[in-house]
Amino acid sequence: MERKTMRLRQQMLLLIAVPLILVVLLVSLVITAEYRRTITDELVSVRKQAVEQIAEIFNTKMAQIYSIVTLISEDEQLSYYFSQSHLSQEDYNYSQSYLFKSLADKYILYLGNPYIQFNLLLMGRDHLSYSSLADPQFDYDVYKELHGYGESLGSGGRIVVGCAFEDTRNAEIYARSMQENVVIPFFRSVQNPNTNRSRGVVVVNVPHSVILDSYRYLSSGNSYSRVYVVSREGDVVSAQESALLGGNVLDREGMEEIVGAKEAGYSLGKERLLLYSPVNNGRWMLIEEVDLRGYLRPVQTLQRAILLILALAVLAGAAISFFGARSLARPIGELSGRMRRVRGGQFELDGTPYKTRELLSLRDSFNQMQLGLRALMEQVRAEEQIKRRLELAVLQAQINPHFLYNSMFSIRCVAAMQGNEKVAAMLDSLIRLLRNSIGSTGESITVREEVAYLKDYLKLRQMGFSTPFEVEWAVEEELLERHIPRMLLQPLVENAVNHGIKPAGRPCTLHIEARREGEDILFSVSDDGVGMNDAKVREVLSGLSEERGGFSKVGLYNVNERLVLNYGADYALQIVSGEQEGATILLRVPLRDEDFLQRGESGAPAGIDRG
Repeated sequence: MERKTMRLRQQMLLLIAVPLILVVLLVSLVITAEYRRTITDELVSVRKQAVEQIAEIFNTKMAQIYSIVTLISEDEQLSYYFSQSHLSQEDYNYSQSYLFKSLADKYILYLGNPYIQFNLLLMGRDHLSYSSLADPQFDYDVYKELHGYGESLGSGGRIVVGCAFEDTRNAEIYARSMQENVVIPFFRSVQNPNTNRSRGVVVVNVPHSVILDSYRYLSSGNSYSRVYVVSREGDVVSAQESALLGGNVLDREGMEEIVGAKEAGYSLGKERLLLYSPVNNGRWMLIEEVDLRGYLRPVQTLQRAILLILALAVLAGAAISFFGARSLARPIGELSGRMRRVRGGQFELDGTPYKTRELLSLRDSFNQMQLGLRALMEQVRAEEQIKRRLELAVLQAQINPHFLYNSMFSIRCVAAMQGNEKVAAMLDSLIRLLRNSIGSTGESITVREEVAYLKDYLKLRQMGFSTPFEVEWAVEEELLERHIPRMLLQPLVENAVNHGIKPAGRPCTLHIEARREGEDILFSVSDDGVGMNDAKVREVLSGLSEERGGFSKVGLYNVNERLVLNYGADYALQIVSGEQEGATILLRVPLRDEDFLQRGESGAPAGIDRG
């Protein structure tokens, strides 16, 4: 008993713990997945809207800067500076630089912040260069080495924007002027109106902080987010993290698609959310990169809590199984012994007054099962007797096919002796039809056998028609021994005779063709009778026009259903017809004998000519 109790305890532990573990794990997965989805959906909605709003502010700021660059490059005072080509760089004059600085100062207000200063450079081709910083030691080569300088010379006056960079060569000059040396250069070539050649390049060095201010608050106070701007080539144009400046992001997963996007959107990964929006007339992309791990920490806390609940539930299940096994082992053992006796044919109803509702229910169910088994055994005995009587009745009621064939054969002989060759021929055809229809049980038939069957069928139909019709055959020799499903072509031929030729009331022609087409056998049944309109074709294929009570109930609908069921929709019947234009029905089956079951032996009785 102790061993049984131990086994029962283990089984109860498995029955309690395993489902409980599975349920808790499933619930935890569902809850955490839904919680994660809710958090990410809300985060995407809020951040996407914020990025699009910041993109509008960014574009407004860029438009202001573009206006400043345009105004400066088209200012009349530039003509004065470009006219000083006869001077040498040594003749650099502080007052001239001061005047040039005043040219920059008068456009500062366009930025909307008088405390923001920008450095204005004028670099003439093969002559003097000026800086609004008014320092003769200013290194202009730094900017000539930038990609934007060379591009602007050939741009025909278009503004070219470079990436933010730190001007370390002129850092001391920027510091003395109390200006920021991390700048974004805006280049524009100034054209000579007489020669249409570039006279030089105007460079407006906008402090990087001016651009940062337009999107800085997106990640302000948020350690899980960083924002940066990249060009269509993937170069980082602007970024809060100085380490990103001058880098390229195309080598990072998914960035190539984002950089090439035409509209705002987002990309959600397992641990990263990327939100983006085109800026600067589509030349750049504003990107916010959000680390989801910080936002999803509550999900991890929830998972740990669920796992703790799971562990407690398993311990509780172990305790229940330990104490419950002892009280259940004895009565269950008694029930098990009664069940073994029932299996041996000893039926005994149990009247033990068990203390638990479950055991009482089990006892009552067991008693009901015994009563049911008794009734079932009695029913089986009765059904066996009925079955034996029915089998005898079926044997007595069967009609011997041999008698049917021999009777028709005798009638055919009488007709032949009386000289009625037409009736004899009709009986020959009918005998062969009955032999093929009743005597054969296989699921497939050769094309040769199907053609012979159709010829007998059409011979009977031709003899019964007041208006004659001709039959033309075109069957490829190599197809005669191929197997096809039984009763495929007869409904097509019957439809042509009944619904095409018979209503025509005039001599018609029925054309039956079989040819190989690729890996299929294509059968074609054509007539030049009354034809069908599109509505009639749909009725025929849907089964609405099926005849009742006759052999034609197999019908085109059933043939079509068999083809689609066995070979797929590509093998459905095709009907080409028009009113008073005749009809052609096309049927295809695969050219593979193994697609069909082997044909069964003919069931025709002995004494009948098998042809």
